[in-house]
Amino acid sequence: MISCRHLTKRYGAATAVEDLSFDVRSGVVTAFLGPNGAGKSTTLRLMLELDHGEGVTTFDGTRFRDLPDPIRTVGAVLETRAWHPGRSAHDHLRMLAVGGGVPQPRVDEVLALVGLADVAHRRPKGFSLGMAQRLSLAVALLGDPKVIVLDEPENGLDPQGIHWLRTFLRDLAAQGRTVLVSSHQLAGIETLADDVVVLGRGRVLAQGPLTAFVAGVGADRLEDAYLQVTAESMEYAGGADHA
Repeated sequence: MISCRHLTKRYGAATAVEDLSFDVRSGVVTAFLGPNGAGKSTTLRLMLELDHGEGVTTFDGTRFRDLPDPIRTVGAVLETRAWHPGRSAHDHLRMLAVGGGVPQPRVDEVLALVGLADVAHRRPKGFSLGMAQRLSLAVALLGDPKVIVLDEPENGLDPQGIHWLRTFLRDLAAQGRTVLVSSHQLAGIETLADDVVVLGRGRVLAQGPLTAFVAGVGADRLEDAYLQVTAESMEYAGGADHA
């Protein structure tokens, strides 16, 4: 399980996220939702200690910095196209495997898992965005981690790719892993996610089972519930600004 407590990040006088506390359960897919600028990417970076701020995130009770073998505990995709332009996809993963103490056969395994076995020896600088997303997912899976954290993994995927990804993530959760997915694709999230965490203006607006969230605001579907709570957040913040 992921446990976040009081995450806060400020840039001078501006607050990106403020006092965020939420949990992400194992064995389910949790959707991390919010409008552009709500603080989702900042929060993910704070969780993985890629940025400095306040608060604490633990993975099964341990902070990321204290994990004895991080690559085998947490796999994350926060940006695509983060690789050396002169290396093939296979060599990119091979170098990461060496650095993380991962057996070399795992490289071929994850390339096959994400559907890139046929292009393993091509340089990823020529990959489409969808192929780049698959390679980034392969990086996240390299250590066979218990926790998967993905930021907008559906970007650039065609409908078949999106269907494949959602099925793949559901399978990972069914194995007992913790899966957290940041997304703007609300229509697909309703069929993918079990739980939601909704941000607005750097604060947690809602968290918990998706069905309970939708029913709790009197909506019939996720999109309506999401639009309602995020709109209320904007209205409240606007009123506060003028107070």
